[in-house]
Amino acid sequence: MALVTICGAGPVYWASEYGAGGGTVSLPWMREMEPPYRYGRAVRIKYRTRAIQVGICRKNNNNDLRRDLDTPIDDIREWR
Repeated sequence: MALVTICGAGPVYWASEYGAGGGTVSLPWMREMEPPYRYGRAVRIKYRTRAIQVGICRKNNNNDLRRDLDTPIDDIREWR
C-alpha cells in the first residue's frame, strides 16, 4: 500500500506517494476523512515507485463521512 501525503492551498491540492502502484498516468480522486473534509480530482504521474498528484478540490459541507459500525444491519442497508 502506498504512503500518501496530501497538502493543499485553497482549491488546489498536491500529493506525493511512496510505494505507488498502477499506471504511469492516471486520474485519481481524493477524499479526506479528517478536517477540512475536502474532495477532488487530480492528474497523477508515476515514476518507478513514486508518484505525484496535482488536482482541484472542494470542501465537503457534509462532514458526516464516518459511520457508526455498531448500527444494526437493517439500518446499514439504508446507508446507500
